[in-house]
Formats: sequence, structure tokens, C-alpha cells
Amino acid sequence: MEIKFRDSLAEIHQLGAYVSKLFIDGIEILKESNDGKDTHGGSAVLIPYANRVRDHVYRFEGREYQLPANSGNHSIHGLVRHVKWDILKMKEDSVELGYALSDPGYPSRVHNIVKYSINNDSFTTRFEIENIGERDSPVMIGAHPYFLTHGEWDITADKPVKRLEYVDGYFPTGQMSDFSMHQVTSKSGTVFDNCFLGGGELNLHNGMNNILIERENMPYFQVYNGEYAEGKSVAIEPMTGAPNSFNNGIGLITMEPGGKFFCSYTISLIE
Repeated sequence: MEIKFRDSLAEIHQLGAYVSKLFIDGIEILKESNDGKDTHGGSAVLIPYANRVRDHVYRFEGREYQLPANSGNHSIHGLVRHVKWDILKMKEDSVELGYALSDPGYPSRVHNIVKYSINNDSFTTRFEIENIGERDSPVMIGAHPYFLTHGEWDITADKPVKRLEYVDGYFPTGQMSDFSMHQVTSKSGTVFDNCFLGGGELNLHNGMNNILIERENMPYFQVYNGEYAEGKSVAIEPMTGAPNSFNNGIGLITMEPGGKFFCSYTISLIE
């Protein structure tokens, strides 16, 4: 399906509530996936966890749970990417999709809503999650947009940033250090797959345009420009917590039965 406003357009799929294309004011913003995998282009919805869970196992409130091992021996990017979401509301410039998640690898039943809206200079994604089960539930929400780049690019932030320290390449140790986003640029020649905390408003200078990323209740973000970025994009992934938060607890949200949580991010094209 498509939502549009004047020269802005987003193509959205019921499978995974996935955004495959995005144009703002006629300018293409997201790199499309070239192999059909939703985490290799566009913007995927990552619920109830983004990034990896070590060894596809976690303990929550005294119980052990097993998740799909879909990244080596680890589990990656949640449980809602390959399911069909319901269309709850649809207008020309917005759509609301819902899915009730119930899985043997997850303690409770949660209802998820994703709302997309578009106008002439911005695109907003809003997540709403409600615990409709009988047990507490762990939540770490994320999104995986790949922003097209045109030659050299860099990312700036208007507030201080901390970089999470890693062990084994993927899993935060719990240690963080002050970090200057001036290092996150194509000129550095670095392949990034790092998680950061803070930053406030993020600004991607993609070689042709300035793209502003504003986040609400999503204080963490991942930067990735590895293999699947194909040398023509960089993923800037808003998240509510850190990789492996189901085990390390960094940024993890615990929802009681009946509890609700909201977060969002907005992509804007600025001069």
C-alpha cells in the first residue's frame, strides 16, 4: 500500500509492517533491499527486541526462554517481521497497522501498533505496545532504516553521545565512553556496526541533502554501513535499548499486564 502527500510517498507492506520505499518532497530517502530481505534495505520494524540476543536464550523473572537462532547461534531483530499485520486505519497520508504477538519464546501477549504518517517534508513512525497478557513482558523496540548516500556522508548530533563498549563484536559490556560523532563519517574509512546512547537530534549529511532524525523515547541508536549498506547507504537505527538488552538489561523496558509504552521517530528533509 502507499501513503502520500503531494510529492512525498511511502510504500508499506502488511508483512512485517515494513517500509520498502520512502520519498520526501520527491527525493528518495531509503535504499531499497536488493535481495528481498527486510533488514537489508527500506525500514524494518523490530519488536520486541532489536539487534541480537546472545545465544538466542534469555532469563526473565526466573524463567528461561528460547528465541529463534537466526543469526548464527544468536537471535536477531524480533518476532514480528515475517507476520501479516492488520490494517486498523488508513487515510491518504497515514496508515495504522496492528499485530498481537504471542510466542513460546516470549513471556506474555502484547498488542503492537505502528502508525505511519507523511507530509511534504517529513515521515513519522510511531510505535504503541500494550501488554494484554498475564505476565510481565520485556520490551526493546527498534527500527532499521537504510538512508541513501551520495558520495561522502557524515552524521552530527546536537547533544552529547556515549558509545557502548563491546565484547565479541556484537554484545555491549555495560561500559560506555564519551564519543564525538565527528568520527562517524565516510571519510574515516571505518565500517560501523556500533550502538550509541544520547545525541538528541541526529543530522545525516548524505552528500546531497540534510536529513534530520528526531526521536521520542528512543535514546539509543545503531549506526551500520557494512555489507548490506552496499556502499551507497548508512543505517541509522533508533532503538529504546541496547543490543542483547534481554540479557544485559541496558535500556530494557519491563511492562506489567495492562501496561502501555509509546515511542516514535521522525525523518525530515531540511535545507
